[in-house]
Amino acid sequence: MLYLVQVYGKPISRKGIHRLVKLLQEEHGVDFGFSFPEGVQFSRELDDEINALTEKGYLKVLYAAGGRFLHLYRPFYVLTDKGKSAISKKDFSKTDAEKIEEVVSKLVKTKEKREESAV
Repeated sequence: MLYLVQVYGKPISRKGIHRLVKLLQEEHGVDFGFSFPEGVQFSRELDDEINALTEKGYLKVLYAAGGRFLHLYRPFYVLTDKGKSAISKKDFSKTDAEKIEEVVSKLVKTKEKREESAV
């Protein structure tokens, strides 16, 4: 999961992490080992993992101003130096890494195009 945050390359929301992990698991066969209830883009196990990685210092929380009254600040996650170091030591499937890079690249490009057209 840390590699996913690194490949994303910029702060990502908790919701964004959940969506990406679910997409990668269900449509691209990358096994992160998290379960998602049918029709739901939220995994309790993944949420616990995000919290644990943050507490251990692998992820850092940044807060951005939200657009609604009930969401004054929205948390976004970035990889810390400790997280980057952990990724370099971790051995994972090259195929999975390539799938993550491909999917994230497409999503980031699509998101950037939507933002440009909205301006």
